[in-house]
Order: sequence, then structure tokens, then C-alpha cells
Amino acid sequence: MIPSVKLIMSVLVFVLWYSEELREGKHNRRKAEQLCLKTKLEIHHQLFKEKCREVGKLHMRSKRTYYSNKIAECGNSKKSLFRITKNLIGHKGEIILPSCSSDEYLANKFSDFFKRKITTIRDDIDNDKSPISDAVVMSADIKFEGQPLTKLVPATQDEIRDIIIKSPSKSSELDPLSTYLFKEVPSPGSNLILVTDLRVFP
Repeated sequence: MIPSVKLIMSVLVFVLWYSEELREGKHNRRKAEQLCLKTKLEIHHQLFKEKCREVGKLHMRSKRTYYSNKIAECGNSKKSLFRITKNLIGHKGEIILPSCSSDEYLANKFSDFFKRKITTIRDDIDNDKSPISDAVVMSADIKFEGQPLTKLVPATQDEIRDIIIKSPSKSSELDPLSTYLFKEVPSPGSNLILVTDLRVFP
């Protein structure tokens, strides 16, 4: 009869920040552990503890470097940054709803909650009698010291023509004239001013 043999196997989880330096550090830690178990000497035990501390520091440094590079790659994309931070804090995206007898009862509870919340906000606004001047609401943090805009300079026909030519050739069924056809006019700027003056162009 073949005797039974008990084996303990470690399940390794792949992580993105695992580096070659970290792999070498864990290999040296295993060698120090085997030597400590073999000799039972205090010096080898202290060596094993030192290797454990080194691997811990390597692990933190590798993880910090990985996520720092990922955050730097996001640039101005808030969506990418949110996805990284959500993964970093271990958020699985699971929606946990409170226990209830039925889905209809839970939906009605949510509806009643938001109705009460809106009613409370409206009542607070109606009961707030404190005067608020427009000057306080519209006041800026930085005082404007530039030249105020008092009048608009009329656009020339050439400026209007350049704007029309550079605009995309998109149109709708509600447009009185297709943009593509309007661009084919020799001087669309002068025609635009003409129809605007006649108040025909929308």
C-alpha cells in the first residue's frame, strides 16, 4: 500500500508590480530561511529576519513605483485616474442593496426618500429670509483692472467668409440652405450679410 504524503503548496497571485529585483530578493530570503532551519544558529536567524525586512521594503517600493508611473500616464484623464484609484483601494464595484421583502417595496422606499429630501430643500429655501444682494453673489475673487468691453467691432466680409469656409459642412433638414451649397457661393460673406439684414436667415 502506498503511504499518503501531505504536501503544502502556495498559490501565487500574479501582481503587476512584481519586478525582477523583488523576485531576486524573495529568492535570497528563501535561502536564508532554509539555512536558519538547518543550522538553528542565532546569526542565521538574524540574517533571515534582515532578508525579510529587505523583501518588505522592496515590495513597497515596487508597488509605489508602479502606481506612480500609472498615475503619471493618466495625464489629465480623470476617468483613467479614477479607475486606478478604485483598483488601488480594492473597490470591486459591487452594488449592495438593503434587504427587503420585494423589489417594488425597495424602489418605493428610494422614491419616498428622495421626495422627502426635495421637499425639505424647498422648504428650507422658502423659509430662508436672509437678504442676499446681487453684489455679494456676483463679486469676484480677483478685482478686474483691465480695459472693459464697451462696444463690439463689426466683422468684415473677409472675416465672415473665412469662418464659413473653415466651418464643417454639416447641415440639417431644418436649415434653409445647405452649408455645402452655401460654401460654393463666390462671396458667401457678402450674401450672409445681405440675408441677415433682410432678416431672412435664421
